[in-house]
Amino acid sequence: MDIRQWLDRLKKQVDGIKSVHSALEFDRVLKYPSALPAIFVIPTGRTMEANQYATEQVLQRDTREVMVTIAVKSLSDRRGGSAAEAIEAFITKIDNALVGWQPTDAVGPVTASNGTLQDISGGIYFWRLSYDVPFWVRNV
Repeated sequence: MDIRQWLDRLKKQVDGIKSVHSALEFDRVLKYPSALPAIFVIPTGRTMEANQYATEQVLQRDTREVMVTIAVKSLSDRRGGSAAEAIEAFITKIDNALVGWQPTDAVGPVTASNGTLQDISGGIYFWRLSYDVPFWVRNV
């Protein structure tokens, strides 16, 4: 899976985000609050279905999970209301950019899986969104 496609799509389609990165850059980016709000993308798992053949050939559906984390710093209020509103707006923009889009290396469109608060640390709110994208594993 080419994660660069995800990064490029989010950079182009989610306005209001200052930076989009691979999750490998997480620590480096968070040292600079001016880089927020930011999006981090990383593949986090895969689910394999049973082989569709009863022979030595293999054809399996491989669903990959990709995590998109939104990092927003709340400066305007101590209760986090502004960060919560910003996160809701970014969730909608990210869903609009990804759900139904088909990366060139996938065999079907991206679907939304779930989302949850990941962490609150140092006034930065982290919200995790998970998306699934299908592939095939074959040896036919």
